[in-house]
Amino acid sequence: MPKIVADMHIPPAFRRWGARFALAMLIAIAIGYVPGQLVRRDPRAAKLEVQLEQLAGEAREVGARNQTLRREIAALRSDIGA
Repeated sequence: MPKIVADMHIPPAFRRWGARFALAMLIAIAIGYVPGQLVRRDPRAAKLEVQLEQLAGEAREVGARNQTLRREIAALRSDIGA
């Protein structure tokens, strides 16, 4: 063990480990908090997702209507009396 000089300050082990523990806790909280803030949803993205769902619903309706029209056209083409 080196000779301790009078003007050197060496904190007690309990205080040193307490400071290390506190710093480790702060780092752990920061690691847990920061990614949540980075992943937070942008309101514009939520609005676009709603619009996307509406457009998908409209596309399904148009597809169903087109399928109905195709069946009607096929029926008219195969109808002998028409």
